[in-house]
Amino acid sequence: MLLTLAQSLSIPRDPVLWGFVISFIAVAYVFFKARQNTRKDPLSGPPPFSSLSSQRRIENQMTELLVELEKMSRQMNAQLETRAAKLEELIRQADERAGMLEQRLDDLRREFGDPILLRQPPSSSQPAIQFRQDELPPPAPIPTDPRHAAVYRLADQGRSSSDIAREVNQPANEVELILALRRRAK
Repeated sequence: MLLTLAQSLSIPRDPVLWGFVISFIAVAYVFFKARQNTRKDPLSGPPPFSSLSSQRRIENQMTELLVELEKMSRQMNAQLETRAAKLEELIRQADERAGMLEQRLDDLRREFGDPILLRQPPSSSQPAIQFRQDELPPPAPIPTDPRHAAVYRLADQGRSSSDIAREVNQPANEVELILALRRRAK
């Protein structure tokens, strides 16, 4: 029945022609679909708000946002300055300790000579240079940070590092590092 209808309407049966028509329709469909999906420039049309009150509302929101950003930047700046001050203090303390160590090393060099120049492989007849404990100056006490003291106190009570971290409000890794350095110093 369709065949007779096709013959009566004189529709060509050439497959190449049909392939060309289908390809043309597919390309046209894709082209028009792509044009529909392109975004329009939001500034090309009229503004989305049309009344003065909506403009004022948006202006107020922008002003509030700017105030909030300024407040946040001040807080971050204050935190950075605080950390920079702490870092400078730690550097100053490290320089003092390095100076003390240099002074002790100079004292030991004056008293016993330069250990690098005196170092010789010990022979069986000559013993290696040994320092007596009473000749060495006593080590200076290392001041402890109050935060570290709290960690030490809780560790001496037998608490775990995760419990200590929760109680002193510090990261668990930092507490473990503090305790490891304490064990190493002993």
